[in-house]
Amino acid sequence: MAERELVGKGSKEIANTPIISYRDAKPGQFVGKLLGVKRDVGDNHKNVYTFAAVDGDLPTMVKIGKEFVPVEVAEGDKVEIWGCTVLDDRLDGAQIGETVRIVYDGRGKKAPGRQAPYMFSVYVVE
Repeated sequence: MAERELVGKGSKEIANTPIISYRDAKPGQFVGKLLGVKRDVGDNHKNVYTFAAVDGDLPTMVKIGKEFVPVEVAEGDKVEIWGCTVLDDRLDGAQIGETVRIVYDGRGKKAPGRQAPYMFSVYVVE
């Protein structure tokens, strides 16, 4: 699979892997081939899933310095998505190499003392 380096609008060349940015996005979807999972990443010990992009309408961003900048990705480009409780649970059944459709359904209902969860449906594309 070929890779190409991405260039953001008005920025220097980008060497970081773009991320699927669902946190402030409208409901949408992403389709990609699961390439791998990094576990226990960062201060919050989250999972990070790596995909080869196939399709989707969720925004993709790349971090340049301290800012996140929108960037376009093409089919086959490597992208990552940070896990959360619901997404981790759904992706637990996905196997490396499978093509997966992740549907971001928006935020769920807030429970007392907890934030509203990010809601996802996940499908294996055959």
